[in-house]
Amino acid sequence: MNVIVAPDDRAALWAALPALPVTWAWDELPEEGVTLPGSLSFEALEVAEDTFCLYMTLLKSKPFYTQLENGEGDFTDEERENPEVVIARHHDEASERLRAIVAEATRFLGEPDEQRGDASWLLEDRTISVREVQWDKETPIEVSVVLLPRGLQELP
Repeated sequence: MNVIVAPDDRAALWAALPALPVTWAWDELPEEGVTLPGSLSFEALEVAEDTFCLYMTLLKSKPFYTQLENGEGDFTDEERENPEVVIARHHDEASERLRAIVAEATRFLGEPDEQRGDASWLLEDRTISVREVQWDKETPIEVSVVLLPRGLQELP
């Protein structure tokens, strides 16, 4: 997986998340999202009507599915015949990296309130969630941190 946010920047991120000033009013959110010190910023994603989250990709796989489907890339004949093996391998790698990221976040945020592969910390005014996301089969797998309004613990 490609590192999008370096470990030193993630350490600063974990330390800043509990007190990061955020608004849950869509019209009050800056167009560029919520910027943190350094080059980090959260992107606003609408998750339901009038509800959004703040989303940041930490790690991202290479987009592999289209290459696999088109017979391109560095795949064996066996992998091309059985793409589910390749998909499972990429998800296994992402899950392993997710566990490492959760352990890293735990050093700053304490034990997660919920953990089922992904992990969530339920704070008074927000939920901090670290999770594996693949929006559809043709997009890369991402390990991301998501800030959600309190009470919303899942991306729909």
